[in-house]
Amino acid sequence: MKKRIICFTVMLLVCLSSIPVSAQSTNYAKSTETLQIHYTGYIQFRPSYEIPANAGYGLTKGKQVKRAYTNYTRNGKCVTTTGARVYTSTATSKTSGSLYIARSNAWDDVRWGDKYTTKFHYGWIYF
Repeated sequence: MKKRIICFTVMLLVCLSSIPVSAQSTNYAKSTETLQIHYTGYIQFRPSYEIPANAGYGLTKGKQVKRAYTNYTRNGKCVTTTGARVYTSTATSKTSGSLYIARSNAWDDVRWGDKYTTKFHYGWIYF
């Protein structure tokens, strides 16, 4: 019986140690490249989520997000397909549990050099 308990404990520890632990995933932004020519930007937030320390993504501890945006630039100029930053809707309440999302798209430039590099930007607007 004691041998079974030890085996079970070891198996449980092995299983638990293999579960990945990720950073907060409530408020974040990402950019996905497809075939090295098309970019898709994504940003999301929940107004009710108070940002913890070290949340990443340029988020400020203790704040709550009201609105967010994504943008692609090349050589300092906007190249997002809409022609401007893409914003989420504006949250009206800090207690809202709704998920606010914005997506943006951009086509890459096939030429080489720093001035042809497409860059992803995003930002947060707080209550």
